[in-house]
Amino acid sequence: MQPNVLWRQTNRVCDLLTIAHQFGHVMHYNLSMDSQPFYRFMPINIVKETFGFFWEALGLAYLCAIADEQTQDMLQRSYSLRSYHQWEEALRLKKEQKAKPALFYPLARQLGEKLALQVLQQTLSKNDVMSLMQRGKNLSTEELIVVTNSVKYLKTTPYYV
Repeated sequence: MQPNVLWRQTNRVCDLLTIAHQFGHVMHYNLSMDSQPFYRFMPINIVKETFGFFWEALGLAYLCAIADEQTQDMLQRSYSLRSYHQWEEALRLKKEQKAKPALFYPLARQLGEKLALQVLQQTLSKNDVMSLMQRGKNLSTEELIVVTNSVKYLKTTPYYV
């Protein structure tokens, strides 16, 4: 049984980021199959989403590398606004005591972005990220936070919010 990716294509650039995010989940699933059977793939949601956001952020960085300046600005602004919206929504739900399981999305996004920055800044190898993904349900949020703790956001990166 293999995971499937289903998404609504709108022929917009954000479709590329969506598919990168979803394939991040597929890669996480496939890489972790060596350490656990498919029916035991149960990492906590924040860990699963971190790898989705990792591939989304990496996709954004590669898109920005080949885009003209105006397109780069549009991509970065759109990505930042979406990140900020998720953060505001999580705070609103918490304040109204209507917290949903997706309350962890802002942290998962930030951890994924930090992993991508570490790969781009060459302070973490792609093999290191693959090793993290292979651990599946045996990887904790605390370990991801420790791994990404050394990253400093720079105003020149597309991930500065």
